[in-house]
Amino acid sequence: MIGLGDGLNFSTPLDQIGGTLVDNQLFFLRSNYPPPALAPDQWRLRLEGRVKRPVDLDLPRLQSLPSRTQEVWLECAGNSRRRFDPPGEGNQWDDRAVSNAAFTGVSLQILLDQAQIEDDAIEIVGTGADSASFQRGLPLE
Repeated sequence: MIGLGDGLNFSTPLDQIGGTLVDNQLFFLRSNYPPPALAPDQWRLRLEGRVKRPVDLDLPRLQSLPSRTQEVWLECAGNSRRRFDPPGEGNQWDDRAVSNAAFTGVSLQILLDQAQIEDDAIEIVGTGADSASFQRGLPLE
């Protein structure tokens, strides 16, 4: 475990993994802040900005949309930071900030189709509930 502030950071114990899927209790965790206290009835997903039709969904509405299951690898952007020379800022991760799981959810394309992305939009920027200062861009292409 690597600690930072009030967040939680756990590496995946690679020696305990058999096959490609990582059990939930062994999945790496990277969080600079305590997990937000979100009640399911207060959770929202919003798509806004360069869209023709902003989308605002509560959890039951999102769960009512078609979903699919896909095996996906996730890796922290700071994975292997311990080897940087000069040292990088942040947690000094080794090579274990990576995990693989079968995720089930609504395809992003379904949500983008509902929002009707403007022709001049170039990326999607995701912001989580834990901190608005953490965002990740994803090119539309």
